[in-house]
Amino acid sequence: MPAGKIVLIVEHADGAIRPISYELAAAARAMAALTKAAPIAVVLDSDPVGVATRFAAETGIDIVAVTLPGLDAYLSESYLVVLPGLLHEIDARMVCIGHTSWGWDFAPGLAVALQAACLTAVEAVALEGGRLFFRRTTHQGKIVSHVATFTDHLVITIQPGAFVWTPRTEAVTGSVTRRTINVQPRSMRCLGFVPAPEAERDLDAAEVIVTVGRGLGSRDNLESARRLAAAFPKGALAGSRPACDAGWLPYNRQVGQTGAVVRPKVYLACGISGAAQHTYGMKESGFIVAINKDPYAPIFRLADVGITEDVTAFLPILLAEIAAAKNPH
Repeated sequence: MPAGKIVLIVEHADGAIRPISYELAAAARAMAALTKAAPIAVVLDSDPVGVATRFAAETGIDIVAVTLPGLDAYLSESYLVVLPGLLHEIDARMVCIGHTSWGWDFAPGLAVALQAACLTAVEAVALEGGRLFFRRTTHQGKIVSHVATFTDHLVITIQPGAFVWTPRTEAVTGSVTRRTINVQPRSMRCLGFVPAPEAERDLDAAEVIVTVGRGLGSRDNLESARRLAAAFPKGALAGSRPACDAGWLPYNRQVGQTGAVVRPKVYLACGISGAAQHTYGMKESGFIVAINKDPYAPIFRLADVGITEDVTAFLPILLAEIAAAKNPH
């Protein structure tokens, strides 16, 4: 196992540390325990000290706070100019980045700059025969692969929800090393962020969420799911990313890694395969019912009740049973 450090790139916005950063810390800790390599964090911002100090105190991980004058919001060009040299100086052998919109944006370019291997959406890590193996799922979650690399340098993106960070009990605080680097972006600039519109019906307040996926077939079949959600006093209708991409529902109805994270009492997954990007947003639901005609759909691994049936045939039957129960006469 090569020497060197495990570096995690802290995600933050408006002075708040994003949850994925703590999951990166958990992943770095897990890999450090297997390799004996030291974890270290990096935060880039026009004023990174507050975020860096808080993260070092909460995780106990040493951190390099890089001040980039004028960088008031994430910008991939600045990251890709600054990080390669900085990581070489730190002697980074593994770089952990969130499998988020940030990570998707700059991780591949960083891997090219470092001449490193790049593994995305890593969910677990293990040591076998002196070599690290990384677990990731493919083909909509149906195939689990264990991947080893043969390079000394590696950039990985960590699947949100895969590594759980638990607050530390010890009071050891990581050190904060300050750096200032003047880099002016030449080809892009941030124009600001537009917050997502409020959902028509707040998914956070719903006790029952009916979520439709690609298995619904078409927008024409959406009415059954809408009626099912309306059958519950605090029910709401939502969609997976493919359903929203198809225009069946607006994006403020999307559940998943790039949508809402929900924790209803009951979650009905209708025609959803169960890819990791979706399950990240609903796996903490109280009771999960999955309806899918594919008996090998990964959603069944999470479900409390699994129904192997075409959702377009099953929902009308379920609605009829609900109507009969409400009107026994």
